[in-house]
Formats: sequence, structure tokens, C-alpha cells
Amino acid sequence: MDHDGGSSLHTRSKAAPDWTVEESLILVNEVTAIEADCRDTLSSFQKWKIIVQNCNALGVNRNLNHCRRKWDSLLSDYKKIKQSGSKKASFNSELFKGIERYVREFECGGYDTEADTDTDTDAPPAFVLQSGILRLGIMAQPCIRAV
Repeated sequence: MDHDGGSSLHTRSKAAPDWTVEESLILVNEVTAIEADCRDTLSSFQKWKIIVQNCNALGVNRNLNHCRRKWDSLLSDYKKIKQSGSKKASFNSELFKGIERYVREFECGGYDTEADTDTDTDAPPAFVLQSGILRLGIMAQPCIRAV
């Protein structure tokens, strides 16, 4: 049988390569940052579009489905490790800490809103440009929608 051209069969060699620890860390950091900046102002789809754009800008060339599946997998692995009480040797400690920070801040109701009560004149600007990515410097500010 000839599988040239329009074949829908995929082999592992044609699939996206495995995620590196660095790519996973970028994903975790972007998910955490966008959730902090846009928590209740954007839909889940809109947040994921921004996360993927930011990851792409940082060299993680994955699509929305790849990023969501990886995030779901990382979060699931993290929760299994927490439930068992033992840290899996193959789970990077920096990655584990990043996911733990996300879970503590957003899944456990620990979202820090004290930043909006700060009246210090040396407060960071409302918007910070990091590596070509626009991020809110103060979490209490409303999220700017991507155009």
C-alpha cells in the first residue's frame, strides 16, 4: 500500500520531539505568569493562545494542543507525586517547584492580591517587556487582550 502524499499515518519520527526540561520550565513559567496576569479576564482558550505565543517567542516551537497536553501531563504527574509523598527521581526538582508554586497560588486559593494595596512610588511599571513579551508588572491590573 502506498502512503505517499495524503496519508494520515504518523510515525514517531514525524511527531513533535520530546519536551526538554528547559521547554517544560518555560511552559510552566508562562502558564503561571498568564494566570497571574489574566486570571479572570480572559477565557481559557485566549489564555492558552497567549501562552503558546509567549512560548514560541522564547524558542519553544509547539502548538496549542502540544502545550495543553504537556501542561496536563505535568500537572497530573505532580499531583501523583504529591499524593504518594515521594518525589519521582525523573521529575526535575526545578520543574516540580515551579508547578508547586502554580498549584499553591491558583489551585489552592492562595492568589496574592496584596500587590494592589501597595502605594509605594517605586512600584514597578504596569507593563514590563521581557524577551519581547508584554507582561503586567502588577497582578491586580486588568489583563490586556492580545490583538
